[in-house]
Amino acid sequence: MKFIVLSALIGVTITGNNAAFSSPSATIEAVYSKDPKDPVQQVDAFKQQLSFHQRNVELLWQQYELGLERIANTEGNHAELDREQAHLIQGYKNDIEQGIRVTESEQAIAKIAARYAKKHARRDALEKKEIVRLQDLLQARLETEKRLFEQSKKKYSDAINAETRPLLEAVEQRFIQDIRRAQSLGTGAGTPMAMHK
Repeated sequence: MKFIVLSALIGVTITGNNAAFSSPSATIEAVYSKDPKDPVQQVDAFKQQLSFHQRNVELLWQQYELGLERIANTEGNHAELDREQAHLIQGYKNDIEQGIRVTESEQAIAKIAARYAKKHARRDALEKKEIVRLQDLLQARLETEKRLFEQSKKKYSDAINAETRPLLEAVEQRFIQDIRRAQSLGTGAGTPMAMHK
């Protein structure tokens, strides 16, 4: 019985993870399937499509932020390393405060600090590698969403009018800004993308 419950939980978890990290554009076909012939309906459908693309971009940025949190909070993170180091040196600090084995305790603390400096450096390298991968994925998904947006613009070209043009221009501007922002995430010195190149 426990095996059946465990199998069901694993199945639900896998399904949930796949849904959580799927591209927001995956459901775009449902919106594309509508092909209204009435000009008023076409304008409404185009406005919905523009909103749809804007929301997808927002979701991509939310997924990116969640990805950064996940990377920072995985097992062996910097906070865990700091807690481990503090726990290891606490006894030596107590000895120093009581004047017991001061020299040996100071040497032990220095060795622990050096060992944990290496662990922090390894953790930094691991996190930077994961962040670069996440940034590459964000850029690719934004580019895909922009291509889908261009397809929508072409499909609803007859619906571009005085009412929809400002919305269209706002979405185009948003894509330009967000793609530039994604590209600039790692262009500064010492950032993951700069180290990746």
